[in-house]
Amino acid sequence: MRWLSTGKRFGFALFAAVLVAYLIGNPSIPSNRSYADTITEGSIPVLNVKDYGAVGNGVNDDTSAIQQAINDALTIKGTVFLPSGDYKVTSQLTVAGSGFITILGAGGSTMQSNINATLTTGNVFEVTSAYLVKFKDIAINNYGSTGRIISFTSGESHSIENVRMTNTAGNSSDMVYYIGAFTQILNSGFVNNEPSAYAVHVKSLTSQLNINTNIFDNGFGGTGKGILVDAATGTRPEGLKISRNNFILTGAEQITLKTILHVDISSNMLDQSSGSSIKLDPEGLALNGVFIDDNYISTAQNQQGGTAILAPLKNEGVTNTVISNNMIAYSGYGIVLNANASNVNISNNVINDIYHTGIRSDKSRSTTIKGNMFNAAAASLSIADGTTGGPFIIKDNQLTGTNTITKTTISKFYMGDNPGL
Repeated sequence: MRWLSTGKRFGFALFAAVLVAYLIGNPSIPSNRSYADTITEGSIPVLNVKDYGAVGNGVNDDTSAIQQAINDALTIKGTVFLPSGDYKVTSQLTVAGSGFITILGAGGSTMQSNINATLTTGNVFEVTSAYLVKFKDIAINNYGSTGRIISFTSGESHSIENVRMTNTAGNSSDMVYYIGAFTQILNSGFVNNEPSAYAVHVKSLTSQLNINTNIFDNGFGGTGKGILVDAATGTRPEGLKISRNNFILTGAEQITLKTILHVDISSNMLDQSSGSSIKLDPEGLALNGVFIDDNYISTAQNQQGGTAILAPLKNEGVTNTVISNNMIAYSGYGIVLNANASNVNISNNVINDIYHTGIRSDKSRSTTIKGNMFNAAAASLSIADGTTGGPFIIKDNQLTGTNTITKTTISKFYMGDNPGL
């Protein structure tokens, strides 16, 4: 192997000299940190919180040590590493500046690094950084009476990956809140123990773009609610994907949409809700472009009164909605639409064990109900056009039970072959 050329050796020596000068001029960064004692070209420096005085025994207050490690990591775009242990936190940890840092635990398949917070004000982590703050391989528990676990109130391209979060009954704060764009929440777990709280709150503000975010492969459990999507007046999020998540909640709502432009809800297990598994509840700008595909949906905790997919009657609209290829079972109602719903396609769903009605539409507009299979439902269809609803295309459905089609205007209905009707 050839040695470096004279020019390259000179460049390397110059780089080393600059590095030494930098470290001398930044005495707040411990010189004995356990990882990345020297910063080499192409590497990410790792700052160990124990080098800042954190103990991780569940007794000592590690708040200030963790905060100092975060502050230093922000100056060098580094990683804050929490080795195995239980870290006591008693006040808010703030991630500010430009960002580009990772909060990393000794996780993996099992969580070994735990932050245990007891807050009376603020949030466990308040992220105001502009870009790329990541939480990974760590458990964060908030046992306090208030505060979010992670609050992204600025920036974009932040992420949560393989993080387990737990809140406590009586804390009505969202567990995770974000307003930025290109946010990723992946492979994480939410144990929501407060019935009024949401595990994830997605919000759009007039001053902050919220677009193209993903919530994939997470687990939601506990007595609380799942995901809320809403916005400040005059705006809405765009391009949200909620996929391959497992909701085992006894809370009243698992996914609630107030306003959005294009959302994909696909390949999720939504089980054991006590109210509405998916609530299309418009507020502000309409819900536009809702795709609900390939999910298992059940309100088995309230098999008489629960509704798998509910669009309550509101002044704002629910438009351009596709509900297809889902298994809907063990619910009071399967799908309920009202007069504010338009351009709806309900196709190729299997709807089983419904206490009341599989699909109920009261004056929805431009609605297609095609190729659905019903089994063990007291009624498969209850459809009424009223004076403002329709037109309806109803064909190729396999029906069971007592069905009601109320036609104020016969010309608004195209009825194909529907065995059982």
